[in-house]
Amino acid sequence: MTTESASLYLDIPMGGGIRPLIEKAKEFLVAHHMDLIESDEIMYLSIAGLEAILSRDDIQVASENRVYEIVLRWARVQYPQKEDRRAALGEWITHLVRFPYMSSQMLEKVLACEDLDHDFSKDIVNGALLFKAEPLCRKSALALSSSSNRRYIERAYTHKPAKVVEFDHPRPSCIVYLCLTHQECKELPESGQICSEEFHLQEQPFFLVATQRGTRVEMFLRIYKTLLARMTVEMEFAYRRLDRRFVVDRSTKHTFTDGGASVSVLNFSPTGGLYPDSYFVDDMFHLRFELTLVKSG
Repeated sequence: MTTESASLYLDIPMGGGIRPLIEKAKEFLVAHHMDLIESDEIMYLSIAGLEAILSRDDIQVASENRVYEIVLRWARVQYPQKEDRRAALGEWITHLVRFPYMSSQMLEKVLACEDLDHDFSKDIVNGALLFKAEPLCRKSALALSSSSNRRYIERAYTHKPAKVVEFDHPRPSCIVYLCLTHQECKELPESGQICSEEFHLQEQPFFLVATQRGTRVEMFLRIYKTLLARMTVEMEFAYRRLDRRFVVDRSTKHTFTDGGASVSVLNFSPTGGLYPDSYFVDDMFHLRFELTLVKSG
């Protein structure tokens, strides 16, 4: 079976005799395109083929932000005319992208996207933000009730979601909240590293990386891909104690001069030492990173 033939099978009306073949075609497409970031073939799939892949919870993708970028790119290839593209996205995008799991920074870009009707995108973003504000029990209930539309079900992302709050004044800054489970920390020697989804300070993308160093876990702040301009950043790192208050662990300043650069920001032991088990609140190690732009260019 090829990508082309599998896509053709998905366009055949569903019937009793053809159902097993259609299911096999879906399985082939998912297996062939599990790494969405590296695959250009996905841009030329039919809508049925794309939906077969993006309906899965276990696709290998960094974050829902990346799913949104892939769908936009696909739409621009398939529908060169803006009017046709808007119509297609208006009909299909909520079945393909799980907006409640996109970052707040990317949701702002959704509002500004000219490929989407403004009122339509506003409704999408409002719904996503309302979901983010729900308590965990309500989120779980919505996920369980969304059998026909999987928008409230979190995928098995390869990068961990982070909560980000941005400020423009008095200086450009952002606060990033990231949680690591006790089990994730203990399994780092096998998994190699844990990466957060990317976040931005002004337009510069960053991400956080946790890796194992001996018996300790070390956290790095890293430039994502390309450095847009030389920049000096003030950084403050804190963790949450059992009394649920954040305690500042380290404050420092660093100048980034090239893409891919990283700086060590935190070092702890998940089973003792400086950060014993008692610092895992509800089995989670809660981290807060505050970045402030001092100088750019």
